[in-house]
Amino acid sequence: MSDGRSTLSLVQSTLLGDAIDASRHAIFVTSENGELTVAVNEGACRLLGYSREELLEMSARGHADRTPEEMDEIYRSMRGTEHASTRRTARLRRKDGSVIEIGYWGSWTSVGGIGYLLTLTDPIETAAVVG
Repeated sequence: MSDGRSTLSLVQSTLLGDAIDASRHAIFVTSENGELTVAVNEGACRLLGYSREELLEMSARGHADRTPEEMDEIYRSMRGTEHASTRRTARLRRKDGSVIEIGYWGSWTSVGGIGYLLTLTDPIETAAVVG
């Protein structure tokens, strides 16, 4: 019975990962302070025009069109939001230099005692080019 549950758990994890990767939403997992991008889905790559490898090498703050002080305030205000936060909007800088605005939700989570910020955008096709 244990082997059956392990197999089912693996199948569910794989399916969930594939579904998240193929989502119409950009999904980012970052370190608590936003200095490190831990994981992104394919939607994030499509939204910003970077490869997954490029995004994972960037600070999570590297594509935000905001000052460091504004980013600090955003991260502070989202702390303790284990449940979905209120919808916010962000301006993000794409690889081609254009700036887009998109809605998103952020929520803190913990895996293995380490805190992360999970960010889920509106469907990527709703992003609007600014300027």
